[in-house]
Amino acid sequence: MSVFRLIFVLSLFLSAHWCRGQFYQFQAYGLEVGLTDPFIYSITQDARGYLVVGTGEGLGVFDGVSFEMKYTQDGLAEDFVSKLYKSKTGIVWIGHKEGGLSFIHGNEISPYDLDFEVNSLITGIAEDEEGVVWFSSQQGGVFQIDIKSGIQRMFFDQFDGKNVNDLLISEDNELFVATSNGVEHYYLSDSQDELFFSDRYLDQQNIQSLQSLGRVGIAIGTNQSGVYLLGKGDNDPVRLDLPDEILIKDLCTDDENNLYLSTFNMGIYKLGQNGMVHYSEENGLGTSNIQTTFIDREGTMWVGAYGSGVYKHSREVFTYYLMSSEIPVQDILVDVNEMYIATKNKIIKVEDDNFSNLDTIVVENVSNITCLYADQKNQLWIGTSNNGLFVCDRSSKQVRKWSLTSDYLASTINDISGYGNQIWVGTYNGLYEIGEFNALNHYDISSGLSHNRVNCLYFDDDEKALYIGTESAELSILKNGHLTNRRYSENYSLLNIFHIDKLSDGGIYLASQGDGVFRFLNDQFEQFSTNEGLASNFCYGIIEDSRKMLWVTHNGYLSRIDIETSDIRVFESEDGANKAYLKSALAKRGNDIWYGSQEGLLKYNGNNDFINLVTPVIGVEEITVNGEPIDIVEELSLVAGRYDFSVLLRGLSLKHPKDVQFSYILENYDNEWSDISPIPEIKFNKLTDGEYVLKVKAYNDDLQGSEELEVLRIVIAMPYWKRWWFWVACFLLLVVSIYWYVKYRERRYKIRQDELEKELAIRSKEVLEQKEKLEITNKDITDSINYAKRIQDAVLPDDNDFKYFFPKSFVSYRPRDIVSGDFYWINKRGDEIMLVCGDCTGHGVPGAFLSIIGQQLLREIFDIKNITDPNEIITQLDKSFGYMMNQEQEDLETKDGMDVVVCSFNFREGRLRWASAVRPLILYRDGERSFYRGNRRSVGGEHSDKSYDLHELEIKQGDVIYLFSDGYPDQFGGPEKKKLKITGLFDILEEVNGLAIEEQEKLINSKLVEWQAHYPQTDDILFMAIEV
Repeated sequence: MSVFRLIFVLSLFLSAHWCRGQFYQFQAYGLEVGLTDPFIYSITQDARGYLVVGTGEGLGVFDGVSFEMKYTQDGLAEDFVSKLYKSKTGIVWIGHKEGGLSFIHGNEISPYDLDFEVNSLITGIAEDEEGVVWFSSQQGGVFQIDIKSGIQRMFFDQFDGKNVNDLLISEDNELFVATSNGVEHYYLSDSQDELFFSDRYLDQQNIQSLQSLGRVGIAIGTNQSGVYLLGKGDNDPVRLDLPDEILIKDLCTDDENNLYLSTFNMGIYKLGQNGMVHYSEENGLGTSNIQTTFIDREGTMWVGAYGSGVYKHSREVFTYYLMSSEIPVQDILVDVNEMYIATKNKIIKVEDDNFSNLDTIVVENVSNITCLYADQKNQLWIGTSNNGLFVCDRSSKQVRKWSLTSDYLASTINDISGYGNQIWVGTYNGLYEIGEFNALNHYDISSGLSHNRVNCLYFDDDEKALYIGTESAELSILKNGHLTNRRYSENYSLLNIFHIDKLSDGGIYLASQGDGVFRFLNDQFEQFSTNEGLASNFCYGIIEDSRKMLWVTHNGYLSRIDIETSDIRVFESEDGANKAYLKSALAKRGNDIWYGSQEGLLKYNGNNDFINLVTPVIGVEEITVNGEPIDIVEELSLVAGRYDFSVLLRGLSLKHPKDVQFSYILENYDNEWSDISPIPEIKFNKLTDGEYVLKVKAYNDDLQGSEELEVLRIVIAMPYWKRWWFWVACFLLLVVSIYWYVKYRERRYKIRQDELEKELAIRSKEVLEQKEKLEITNKDITDSINYAKRIQDAVLPDDNDFKYFFPKSFVSYRPRDIVSGDFYWINKRGDEIMLVCGDCTGHGVPGAFLSIIGQQLLREIFDIKNITDPNEIITQLDKSFGYMMNQEQEDLETKDGMDVVVCSFNFREGRLRWASAVRPLILYRDGERSFYRGNRRSVGGEHSDKSYDLHELEIKQGDVIYLFSDGYPDQFGGPEKKKLKITGLFDILEEVNGLAIEEQEKLINSKLVEWQAHYPQTDDILFMAIEV
């Protein structure tokens, strides 16, 4: 035996005990994902990255999520697949039960026609250094196919009467054949058309499988005697020390030269220089009846079971302990080479991670242990729920109760921490501090604690401060016996903190129930939640690994946060991390982290968690052009047009198929590569002529990107209107067209000019005639309106009469259109001087008619009917006006009317009686303004019973009374073209108040002109002022 083999064999068993007690995560795939037959005979991986699985009822093609089954109608020679092999050129060869052969090249499955009949189960496939593929059949000997030349050769005589179970081409290009009577060794002739027998090993042994171990030699798997190693140049194989009853079905190796033994009764054995691992039903494998094992390009192990489908086992980043008994792990304490595991009512002690020899510390009459802490005196402090605090001597394992207080809430211990001789105990009744000589201090809300329910504790050795996690809005900090609190945020009224730890970046990290993880650094809080990628906001524990990654436990998930980049990755069932983790139950040693769960103990093997450098295999699933699918091609040539493209990508990573992401660039269209995205579909809209190249990168779960791959070249022809000859032709056509058009326009212009000159002469004559008629008509109308103005002026009171009755007064009368709808009327009877200010509906001629009617009716009311009370005058005016305008008849009803104020002055008695329909009255006395409103019903308009109030004012010398129509305050003007309004009028009156009446008239008129500026007059204006 070679020295290397001796070391190899010894190392397998000297280290075998390292792997005892572990449980492993296997994912099962069967009918639920499309695998129609659970009897698996062979597994390989094709050039596209798909897992290819041979079953008794077809070929399964697996993309990491589901199977697509292939049958004879899809190209297989037979449905029963007995053997699979991928050649150096990427062709997958398929052996069948009845001796048929098929192969997969690209996406196509095809049968391969043989020149001879085999009619026996294909048991082995191998390839020599010349690329010749060798096949073994159970009862049909050995044959070969030279793909390059197409030559096929059968070797039957050498194996007549023997069952051939497998074959192997060694690195020296020598042939080993596994038969029912041992292993036969042959040399190949230079022309490979002859076999030269060399030796036979393990005579009379039924050999099932052969596997190359590289330069070391080969492994030989038997049906009844286990596994043998045949070293290069050795004459005698050496048997490995394995159970006698082991039944080998298949052998395979991985990139690290670990040897995998598939057995029909004892699961899988993994043998390597790092030890031996046995996968069985007892530690996670779903069955012990294994037909084949395959290691894919990413190092993932795929197991083909006989009757149970396919199992997947990724690299052992996570392993399990104490799973068979499903012991809930409440807390974990790691101290040098010892580990203490708190369960419900006992503590398990493990030394050197040897779970085959466990020690137990029993805490009597306790049903729920919650936490552990080891002090400097070799004592183990034990917290419980409802049973208080205990202390255990680690040497003698003697446990005694420690009495904190008689308070019942303090009997529930949530966490314990310490420093030097001090011990801190977090309870439902606040924080207890056990000092030197067992001195006891108690902190609660009255002492400044944020809440009496203390969930967790962390002592910062650098700051000499104790951080206290409670269910409140603040983080409590105990330093030098003094409590302070830091509020998390104004947005949070309550946070339930479950675990606290300090990380290498100097930040204090807090795991909360419902709000994610918080970092307290530089007196500021920063949150990590599901918005940033955290698996859940319900967090149970946090811990930092040796790579400065923060691990967060959830219910069924683990989140890992890169502290430097804040990137978050989630570990779940596919990673074997789907456990119900318990509060604060986690610890670390070196590169490993231990997690406590409801089902036992989970270990993160940091040394096994390295970046997956194997990138996904990129392919194209579908190409659509303008919504129509086309054949998948590498180059696509299209006629000129505008096209919408959609390319559906495939990125295969069987380790984490759902985490594959893509980035792409369409050269001559995009300026830079797209952002990395999990969306496999790429869309481009409205591509026009040009040459485009679509390049893609695929990224695995560790964001390791593949080399850029050109998946599609698109060539869209240039349209004719972009070619040079088209533009030359267009230019010549344009020149000819312009010349023709100019000449045509000249002829048309000449003809049209003659027509227009004739028509202009006719139209000019008609216009002159119409102008003369309009001038005559306009003169008649203007003369009529001017005559009406003279009539209206004659009806209005004479200015001298007005001055006679009111010496100190003025009237500003400004019609908008020659004649006005505003009027004023004056009369006297005895000591009473009647003055009326009216504003009729409308302006111009219609308003003037109404004003004349109003004045005539006032004369009848005052002179004939002898009505002198102002309110009665307005009431009678309303009735008479309505009667005259037929407003009592519904079919002749009009809305015309007037706003009017009637004043009766008695200067001898110093009295003013007045009434008003809408229009106000303003009185200034001694510089003080009084504003009086009239009744809010106009004269005329709607016909209804109306009444008007009679008002009486005392007046004295110097009082000034102002009456006006709405034309003055309604005038538009000013810088913003707004109405003057009554407030603007008040401002003017305040300015002129106290001036002589003549000065007031000038200023009031000039202010109006200034306000109006270049805007047209809005309405008729009447403004009167009388000074007593």
